[in-house]
Amino acid sequence: MNNTAAPSQASINAAKAARFHRVSKVMSGELRGFGSKVERVVITENACTDGKTIQIPERMHDNDVWNSIMQEAILAHENAHHRYTDFVAWERKVIKPMKKHEVDQLLHKFVNLLEDARINHLFGQDWKGSAKQMQFTHEVFMAQHREQTTDESPLKQQAMVAMMTEAIAHQPHWFTNERVIEFMNDNRKLMMNAIKQPSTSDVINQAKRLLKAYRIAFPDDESEDWESDFDGMSDDDLSGRDIERASEQQQAQGRNPEQPSRSRFSDMKEQPKTEPQDSTPDSSEDSPSPVESLTP
Repeated sequence: MNNTAAPSQASINAAKAARFHRVSKVMSGELRGFGSKVERVVITENACTDGKTIQIPERMHDNDVWNSIMQEAILAHENAHHRYTDFVAWERKVIKPMKKHEVDQLLHKFVNLLEDARINHLFGQDWKGSAKQMQFTHEVFMAQHREQTTDESPLKQQAMVAMMTEAIAHQPHWFTNERVIEFMNDNRKLMMNAIKQPSTSDVINQAKRLLKAYRIAFPDDESEDWESDFDGMSDDDLSGRDIERASEQQQAQGRNPEQPSRSRFSDMKEQPKTEPQDSTPDSSEDSPSPVESLTP
């Protein structure tokens, strides 16, 4: 009779975190001399990095298989930050000016969205399996956001989710409001150009242009209380303090992020222009579920 007790969740998490840390030495670029070193990975409640420690949520979905895929997707995404994101520029050009109220307080969220899309694309080229895991995770998240953000939601929220849907999930947005459709049609090329930049600093410059267009399209004629709900819409929840710590780590380690050539973005495709009469989402029962779209 085997009386061996089943491993506790804490021990399972510890073993998984140790494996994730070993993988991160390769994924982050550490062994190739660029990118910030990942000193440890912890299984916790959040999805973020401070340039030293990567945090992976313990539970992202009730389905254990889905949950494991999504955890590995977040691991890939955070390593992509270590490999490609210039946290020093992000702190200098966004976080510090925001503290002094010298720039729009939404700039950090815009940069996070666009930088997430940029590094996911690059990392997906480096690691094809991770690309599939991240796309799977985005589709799961999009299904949730589709329920949470509708044509009845504030227009600013609709526009933010529309950008995220096209930039990160690579899917057409589902909104039917003419102002949202017009904003996306007018600024889709600007958004895609922001993602196709070789550095985080360049992304920030283009994010300012996109944010300006967003403010013009949606002036302050409605409450922005929904903005607190925007946390979690991207792949991670990098706070201003996370950026500051990551910047400190990047400078202390003396390691520069990898800066890719523009040619690596030549295969990126933007969503086609949307017309109001074509904006009703397809509710076909034959549409594949996120799991079905994840091919081996």
